[in-house]
Amino acid sequence: MRADQPSRNFGGGTSLQVDGSPLKNFLIKFSVSGVGGRQVQSARLRLFAVDPSSSGGDLRRLANTTWSEGTVTWDNAPAADATVLASLGGVAAGVWHEMDVTALVSGDGVFGLRATSPSSNGADYSSKEGGGGLAPQLVVTVGP
Repeated sequence: MRADQPSRNFGGGTSLQVDGSPLKNFLIKFSVSGVGGRQVQSARLRLFAVDPSSSGGDLRRLANTTWSEGTVTWDNAPAADATVLASLGGVAAGVWHEMDVTALVSGDGVFGLRATSPSSNGADYSSKEGGGGLAPQLVVTVGP
């Protein structure tokens, strides 16, 4: 999503972009199942960087996960929590980067995040449309 193109949808793009100038955010959500009554020990978001940056971005929780990848725009995107859940510093291209999002995943359900960055040298990550097995991954570890 881009603030300078507020009504445009970027859902089919091959990259997820986060930047402070021009202002770009991305939304991502995952459907988690199979946890049942077990305790979530850890949840890690894995992103494959396709463009390096000194600031990989900040993640904030989205309470509203009813948005659709094919219709969400800057103008209709849900607001994220004010509190940063996880951050990435510098990111190198061609490398997987992980963020701890355990505080987000409490069990089965749909969980969403909004990525932001104050940096004018933002990062780009492969989207599920990027191919090559480089789509974002949520790795959840549960107890017995």
